[in-house]
Amino acid sequence: MTDLIGLINNSAIIMVAAATWVVVWALKQSKLSNLHMPIYALLIGVVIGIIVGEFKPELGLLNGAFDGLIAGGFAVGGNEMLKSITDFISKED
Repeated sequence: MTDLIGLINNSAIIMVAAATWVVVWALKQSKLSNLHMPIYALLIGVVIGIIVGEFKPELGLLNGAFDGLIAGGFAVGGNEMLKSITDFISKED
């Protein structure tokens, strides 16, 4: 368990994914088209990853950008997964 907590504390992807999900969720509340939201999420993830890479020198900017790209995909995929699960549960009732 201690190893898992250490991994989570050192993982930039999880931190960037959470921040990206929050920003994308806030954007979804605006009048922006949901059609382009996955692209926005990837770009936001890259920007947040670069910022995290700047503050964590051991990560580096390029790795931060790559982690942000992955995190943006997780943020979009996680949101779509939650919507699919809730749609499936609501149709069963």
